[in-house]
Amino acid sequence: MARNIFPEDRLGNLSLNDFLNMSDIASAARQMDEVVERELNLDQKKDELKRRLLDAANARGEKLTPAQAEIAVDNFFDGLYSFKEPKKGFETTLAGLYVDRARIGKFYGIPVLAATLIAGVIYTGSSIASSAHRHSLERGVETSVETFYKQRQSLLGEIEIVSSSPTRTKLSPSDQDVVKRDLEAARRDLEDIDRFLTEFCPQGNSQERVTQDNYNDVNKRLESVSGQLSDSKKQLDEGKDLLQKQEKITQIRTSLDSLISEVKGVKPIPVFLERAQTAYNSGVSSLERKQVNEAEVYVSELERTKRDIGEFSGLSARLEKVYGDIRNIAKEENAKTRAERLYQDALQSVQSANVPRLTETSRQLEELDEKLNQEYTIRIVNRKGILTGVERDYTRHYVALEAVDSSGNPVLVNVANEESGGKVERVSMWAQRVTDKGNNSRWEKVKRDKQDNNVIDDYIAGYKKKGYLEKDMAMDGFLDGTITHWENTIRGRRWQYQEVAR
Repeated sequence: MARNIFPEDRLGNLSLNDFLNMSDIASAARQMDEVVERELNLDQKKDELKRRLLDAANARGEKLTPAQAEIAVDNFFDGLYSFKEPKKGFETTLAGLYVDRARIGKFYGIPVLAATLIAGVIYTGSSIASSAHRHSLERGVETSVETFYKQRQSLLGEIEIVSSSPTRTKLSPSDQDVVKRDLEAARRDLEDIDRFLTEFCPQGNSQERVTQDNYNDVNKRLESVSGQLSDSKKQLDEGKDLLQKQEKITQIRTSLDSLISEVKGVKPIPVFLERAQTAYNSGVSSLERKQVNEAEVYVSELERTKRDIGEFSGLSARLEKVYGDIRNIAKEENAKTRAERLYQDALQSVQSANVPRLTETSRQLEELDEKLNQEYTIRIVNRKGILTGVERDYTRHYVALEAVDSSGNPVLVNVANEESGGKVERVSMWAQRVTDKGNNSRWEKVKRDKQDNNVIDDYIAGYKKKGYLEKDMAMDGFLDGTITHWENTIRGRRWQYQEVAR
């Protein structure tokens, strides 16, 4: 039998405290009834959420069907009361150790307080390290976002430069359309990126908008942003390439026009003028086909023609002067014949405006003229520190000679060095091969003259007279074959020089 906790005789004498207790119990019972009613009436709750989703989508101008709203609500309730087991890791292991600290301490003989402190220190240290790691990852994402912001700003600046470039008006209509499409595509990509950067990097600073709660999601979206930046740059580069090519075409055309004007201004001979006009026309045609590299070749050809015109007049004047001097000074027919042959060759180069060939022929005439004008004495060298006689391979003997003018000053002459395959060198001193057999050989005569009193008494070997090409040797016994380097004693498997007479 139930006991009456409130007898009738007490109902009239309820205290204020009893009345308040009864009110609290009644209020708790009412709240429990409301919770039960709310949780049991789940269908009505889902219908209310679906209605609110459809109203919100309609207000934003988005198309959302009732079926789509129902799927969203069902997915929400399916995961509302589910438990997601945390991933196994260092932090979960430490947390488990902390919870089980009393049992572990008892097992290893560690006081509970000490085990608690150890587990707490380890767990706290791990939390600090983990927090620092997450902060580092967050900062990396922030840096990437700010870098993309700067890249976007840079691309916007380049787009404006390309858009306002005066070169665009010089493009063909088809190329102008291409540049326009490229710029529009580049802008669209940047506009898509702008929504992301406005949300997470306002004014180029992402530290307030990128947090430890969202940096993972932001990082996932960065890949898409990077691709859009790359696409925008690619579109922009295509437009820039067209403009740069057009600028190059304009520059080359200016060079062609300037060069042909300069050539015509000096009124060259018809051969040069025709050559220049042909190069100019070919260059213009190449530009019309947008063949920039080929057009540059014709610019170089025009420059060379202009240079040849400048050299041509000077070469022609020098040619006549040198040829006239040779005819006046030459004393032997050999020199006159050689000069006439070179002169006729030069005239053909003049008629064909072949400047390289004319340059070479003029050089040879000038060398001939210089050689005919030279006049010097050939002496056997008798000087301290210089070998007078040298022997090569123990079989060939040479005597040192030098060329001097009437005042005793050295004169440079052309000497073919047989040691270098006959290469001509300009020297004032050389060694010439001599006869070396018998007492009357030139080698023995110079040797006796030197060893007599260490002085060469008979030292005049020959002369070179003005108007003649060849030397006139006063001594016999000098043969063909000259060397230009014999000063030091050289010992080796192939060559050997040694002093014979000083």
